[in-house]
Amino acid sequence: MQEDYYNIIILGTSPLAITEAIWHKKQGKTVLNIDEKDLAGGA
Repeated sequence: MQEDYYNIIILGTSPLAITEAIWHKKQGKTVLNIDEKDLAGGA
C-alpha cells in the first residue's frame, strides 16, 4: 500500500488559501488543498 505524504495540508480553497498553496509550492513543498465543495475559489 502506498502512503501519500504532504508537507502542507490546507483546508479550504478561498483565494487566500490558494495563494498560500502557491507560495508553499514555490518553496518546494508538497501541498494538498481540501475543500467540501466541487469548485475551488469560494470565500
